[in-house]
Amino acid sequence: MRKILFILLFTFATCVCAKTVETQPLDYAKVFTSLQQLEGLNKDKFETSSEFNDRKCDLLYKKLGNQRDTPLIFPINLARVSDLFSYDADKELFYIDPSTIYYGEGVAWLKGGHPTSTDFELFKQSQDSQGYIASNKFGVNSNVEVKSIQHLTLQIISKRFPLNMKFEYPRSRAKQLKDDLTIAIKTKLASPCYTYRNGRSLPKLDTPLDLTINIYNLHASKDAEWILYRKSNGEILKKVRFSE
Repeated sequence: MRKILFILLFTFATCVCAKTVETQPLDYAKVFTSLQQLEGLNKDKFETSSEFNDRKCDLLYKKLGNQRDTPLIFPINLARVSDLFSYDADKELFYIDPSTIYYGEGVAWLKGGHPTSTDFELFKQSQDSQGYIASNKFGVNSNVEVKSIQHLTLQIISKRFPLNMKFEYPRSRAKQLKDDLTIAIKTKLASPCYTYRNGRSLPKLDTPLDLTINIYNLHASKDAEWILYRKSNGEILKKVRFSE
């Protein structure tokens, strides 16, 4: 009987442990490939806009290998993890300032636009193609460089963008934790789930560059939140909703 009671207590104790990240962080290369494959998707003439947007969402989630009702984890690629936080040893408090993440490699905070809407640039990649020789009406030739840049962004609509998170953590363990911290955005996607924008800058005599820019924009739902967690075991240390 005592043995059974011990097993039950141990099982209960393991169930009340800290929450962990439920799904694996997204592989942005896979997201890019999935969106490129869906780029030619068109609305059927007998399909309503709502039905078309739902079909877009279903196809994207299927390509990503996730269920439609499952939140997605958008990892933030930090150039230096130590830039993410500061620690007060006297108060045993970690202070997290997400504004520092916007200067990591491939990560930017795209300001402007609607005051309650912000696009996070999650990832970008560029590709150089074979150039060509162009000439103007005066017969002046120039070697033109050809380049394309693809941006993957996440649009979040919120009344505020929470900064300056803090949480208590014992000083005896804090030093070991500092290299194990990472931050991500956790959210489901809201219909239409994704949109495209593109543009092209034609070469000029003083700037012989033929540049194409493609922006793949994912749409976050209202449940978007920051999550701060340990890379080693996925333990979530802090959550802050954007809508709070």
